[in-house]
Amino acid sequence: MKKFYERYWDGAPAELADFKYKWPILSPLIPSYACRILDYGCGKGKILSEIRSMNPHASLYGADISAIARKAAKISVPNSPIVSIDENQCTQLPAGSFDFILSLDVIEHIYDTEKVFVEFNRLLKKGGTLLLSTPYNGILKNIIISIIGFDIVFSPISPHIRF
Repeated sequence: MKKFYERYWDGAPAELADFKYKWPILSPLIPSYACRILDYGCGKGKILSEIRSMNPHASLYGADISAIARKAAKISVPNSPIVSIDENQCTQLPAGSFDFILSLDVIEHIYDTEKVFVEFNRLLKKGGTLLLSTPYNGILKNIIISIIGFDIVFSPISPHIRF
């Protein structure tokens, strides 16, 4: 899995195509107070960078499986720790260290989602919040996909493992 995401992020833009549609909906859900925030599956750090501009008082952390993505994220959000996610979906971050974890459009890329939720539970402080999103795949979108984009969306070389 790690090798796949090295290839995926090599040359991929920091801002994914649907960011401009999703961020206005998700950004109001981000804490505006001083707290510790983890972006699990941070990619190249675009979302962390946006959070930094919205909430300069938050302590921001990123985690990603790809070394290429982590390197770009460290440039995008300097002074924020960016750590590795291992093949078991774990980080080396201390237990109970985050008030807020976001993982936006990541879960559909993960084989063992149970391990990820165990890691989220380990990392969140008691009473902490998890913001999780996944792409919409309702009937209207599926009809459009079946007519004009089935081969692209459901390509066997797509990074999506589940829908």
